This record gives sequence, C-alpha cells and structure tokens, in this order.
Amino acid sequence: MEKRELLLALRREGKLKGHKPCFVYLKPNLGKIYNEGSAKFIMSLKDDKLYFQRLTLFNGLRESDDFSLNCKRFKEYNLIDKTISMTLILYDINGLFIEINYKARRKDSFTTEDNIVRILDELKKSCNLKEAKYDRSE
Repeated sequence: MEKRELLLALRREGKLKGHKPCFVYLKPNLGKIYNEGSAKFIMSLKDDKLYFQRLTLFNGLRESDDFSLNCKRFKEYNLIDKTISMTLILYDINGLFIEINYKARRKDSFTTEDNIVRILDELKKSCNLKEAKYDRSE
C-alpha cells in the first residue's frame, strides 16, 4: 500500500490521531527521549502534542507501541541534511533530545517534508520553539 493510500485509509477509519502526518523513522540515541528499538512511525500534531503511531512491517498500526510527546517541553530544534534523508532534532529544557529521521528529495517524501515544515512553523508560534545555534546531540 502506498503512503497516500495508507493515510487516506487511516483517516477514513478515524485512526489517525493528529494533523499534518509525516512518515518518520526513530532509533535509540543518546537523547534519552526514545529508547525503544528502531521503527517506522506516522508522526502527527494536535493540540501541542506530537503523536507517534507505530507502523508494522506491512504498514498496519501497532497501537501498543504508540506514544505522544508534549511539545511545550521542547525549546530548540535542529534540521540536519543527510542528502537522501533529513533529521529533525528536538531539544527539551533538561538537555534531552529526540532525533526524528525522514526521507527527503524523493517523489514519495514531498508530503512528509512539507508537513515537517508546517509542524515546525506551528511549534515556533505555539511553543516558542527556536532554532539551536549548534547541534547539541554530538
């Protein structure tokens, strides 16, 4: 199933938790916000909360692995360009961070890239999120 079809089906079924859905990839890192195994998620935003809905191998949802993060905890962000992918890093007030990876510059990644920008714009307004002066995750 293509990404667009999957999103339409989830919307029809009322299973999509937020707005501006993005296909992202999370893996454990030193930031200590996400410590589970590597996995694909649909990330979306609603009421200053980022929702992460875990995708299975065949693009079903594994609701037991879903989680959400209150956006008000984040104060800074970085966008790192890795040529064929991008990483959005959100830093909280305690020095913890989450790395949100997503594909870039591909025909099937345009919607995700656009929605990441829209989510960032909304968080800049609602949560006073600022761009970090340097990458603090290294």
